[in-house]
Amino acid sequence: MSDPHAEAKRRAGETAVDRYVTDGSCIGLGTGTTAYWAIKRVGERIAAGERISAVTTSLGTEALCRELDIPVVPLLSEPIVVAIDGADEVAPDFA
Repeated sequence: MSDPHAEAKRRAGETAVDRYVTDGSCIGLGTGTTAYWAIKRVGERIAAGERISAVTTSLGTEALCRELDIPVVPLLSEPIVVAIDGADEVAPDFA
């Protein structure tokens, strides 16, 4: 069964990065489908020459960041300007 919210999650993840992440910033990256699209967008921006680092919430997110050449830094090593995660972190009933 496909996710009825898949397109909205993609747009939310990509828009969060486009709106709140700037070159030279450190961000928090969560886990799940919305975060996946945010991570992919960060990878695209890094490939285009931007410097963005991340603190991750899971080993899976860390692995995806490393695949996309997103530098992963330890928690509290840099100020985090924004943390991007899924809507279920705000409203548990939003899958």
